[in-house]
Amino acid sequence: KSTPRCDSPAISTADRRPDALELAALFSQSVGSGWVWMDYVSIPQTRGCLNEEELRETAAAQRLAINSIPAYVARANNFWVCAPSGVRHEDGERCDYATWSSRGWCRMEECCLALNNCGDGRPLLVTQPIGQRPRVQVLDSLDRLTVHTQRRTAVLTGRFTCCETGHRRKTADGREECLPCDKVALRPVLSALYETQLATLRSKFEAQPGHAGPFWDVLDASMRGDGTFFKHMLLRMHRQ
Repeated sequence: KSTPRCDSPAISTADRRPDALELAALFSQSVGSGWVWMDYVSIPQTRGCLNEEELRETAAAQRLAINSIPAYVARANNFWVCAPSGVRHEDGERCDYATWSSRGWCRMEECCLALNNCGDGRPLLVTQPIGQRPRVQVLDSLDRLTVHTQRRTAVLTGRFTCCETGHRRKTADGREECLPCDKVALRPVLSALYETQLATLRSKFEAQPGHAGPFWDVLDASMRGDGTFFKHMLLRMHRQ
C-alpha cells in the first residue's frame, strides 16, 4: 500500500485527511468489491407460503431479519436508493423516489441510517430516468433536518401493505387469514436503536471536561471538539 503524498512538513500523513481523488478511489473500490444487502430480497417473505407451518417458520425468520436491519445499516459503507423516475410497476403503479420514500419499510431503513449517524445519515440517491447516465445525489442537510423529521415523514405514518389490505390475505389454498401489522414489529426496533444511540452520546459527552458548565460554553466546546453535545441535541430533534 503506497503512502499518500503530503506536501506540508507540519502535517503528518497519518493526520492528513484524504483529498477528493483519494476518496473517489476508495468509494469506487468499496462499490466494486463490496457485499450488497438488498432490503426485499434479503428478508424472508411470507408471500407464497403454502401452509400454516411454512408461514410460521418464515414469519419467525422474518422477525429475526427485521431486528437485524439496524445492524446491517450500521455496518454498511454506503446506503443506496436506486429509484429511477418514470418507472411503473407491472400493475401500473408509479415507482420512483417519491413512492420509495412513502413506504414505511423504506423509511425505517433510512431512519436507521439517520440514527446510526446521529441524525445526519443521508442516502446516495440515483433517480435519473432509465437510459440516462446515472448521477449520485444526496439530500441537503438542512432539508433533511426541516423536512424529513416531521410526523408526516415518520416511519409509522408511511404506507404498509399490511394496513392497505386490512391485515387480511389469502393463502395458497384459498383460505383467508389475519396478517400481523408491521408497525407493531418495527416500533420496538426503532425505539431500542434510538435509546441506544442517545445513551452512547450521553456517556461520551459526560466524560468530557466541563460538561456540566453553562449551556452556551458547553455547546461551543463541543462544536470545537467531536461535536458529541451537538449530535446528542440533533438526535433528540429527530424523535418522531
